[in-house]
Amino acid sequence: MNYKVNNEWMLEDLNADQVSHLVWRINNKSYLGKISSPKLNMKEIYQFKNISIYEIFEEFAMTEKAAKIHACKVINYKT
Repeated sequence: MNYKVNNEWMLEDLNADQVSHLVWRINNKSYLGKISSPKLNMKEIYQFKNISIYEIFEEFAMTEKAAKIHACKVINYKT
């Protein structure tokens, strides 16, 4: 396991279960799942591979504080 400050985690630092949890969180906890009908899939999330996890959440209209909270939950996710 990598030990980084939560704000420095990138998509490549996550395992497959964490990535699927990230996709689930975006679809169910952001406005993407509430307003727009198309849901993200795992292939679409890889377009964000060069930005940190919390910035991915910010791309989907979350505040910085909410994005960092959701990023921590994804990083700490265990099956």
